[in-house]
Amino acid sequence: MSRFLQNQDETGEKSSDEQSKSESSDSQSESSDSEDSDDQPQEVQKQPRADYYDSSSDEEGPKRKVLTEKEKRHTQMRETVAKLMEKIKIRDFNMIVNLYELLLKQLGKAKKVIAADGYPVFFIRTVFMLENLVNSISNKDKKNFNKNNAKAFTILR
Repeated sequence: MSRFLQNQDETGEKSSDEQSKSESSDSQSESSDSEDSDDQPQEVQKQPRADYYDSSSDEEGPKRKVLTEKEKRHTQMRETVAKLMEKIKIRDFNMIVNLYELLLKQLGKAKKVIAADGYPVFFIRTVFMLENLVNSISNKDKKNFNKNNAKAFTILR
């Protein structure tokens, strides 16, 4: 590109001799471009899809389900109880204590629901199962616990 700038006269026009050189180089580049285009697929311009702009497509998506506070709190507590039951089966007292504390926090957040409907049955059943588990552990079993489980067991008791 610099050779073209050097060959221009002061008025900015090319001499006839330089124009013929540039035209011949342009025709060569055009012919090489046409050869290259045969080897490579031409890029197709993408048209915007109409469904991106269609507002009815938003309405077809999954609808949000509005939960009452009672349903929301009970769902959270049931998920925690399910995790707690899994840990009870394998007797992982460290996780049992953590999940039990989480369950008590969730119970505290659900004070309005509890005041209106009382304690949920699944919560009472879970506390009963934990109490039975703690009472069923013998001294022999306590000695076999590792340090973390023994500490968590005494906290739970």
